[in-house]
Amino acid sequence: MKLHQLRALVAIADNGSIRNAARATSHSPAAITKAVRELEDEVGVTLIIRETTGITLTQAGQVLLEHARLTVGVLARARQEMDVFAGKRKGTLAVGIPAWLGMTLLGEIAGRFQQQMPDTRLEFFESLLTVTVPKLRDGTLDLSIGRMYLSQSEEFFQLPLFRPDMLWWRELATHWPSAGRYRSLKRPPGS
Repeated sequence: MKLHQLRALVAIADNGSIRNAARATSHSPAAITKAVRELEDEVGVTLIIRETTGITLTQAGQVLLEHARLTVGVLARARQEMDVFAGKRKGTLAVGIPAWLGMTLLGEIAGRFQQQMPDTRLEFFESLLTVTVPKLRDGTLDLSIGRMYLSQSEEFFQLPLFRPDMLWWRELATHWPSAGRYRSLKRPPGS
């Protein structure tokens, strides 16, 4: 298996068709098709089913896709790290976040991070846990902020960042007379 073949499989899965995969990778559709056919010949099984509505991965294609994503991700990370050593690029931290975090605390968090780590570029991806976990596995994401994933699982290192009674928000004058003060989500009795 060659890296360009695995990249072609990942591009097809991510983009839904050979034409879209070709556009996304700046290759011709013929080059993408050839790479996947060579990969299918090498492994001896059909990996994709070509339909008029797009591409569907076979069961074997889905299994190989997991390995391809991991391989492509690991090599991309290695390249990024070598570019940092060579002074060609800043380091990158890819973070999966839930929508509520993006709408509330993200600006302040990103600003503080950039002050303390100016040589690291932050990339945020808003997603659900069902999307985030596979991306953590394949190396697309470095970390995820959200609910604990299978509290007994040792697959990922998990660190509680806060408890619900420790979250704070700024009150609005239209809702509470003491606007401008901060309150915990766990409000005291009688408030």
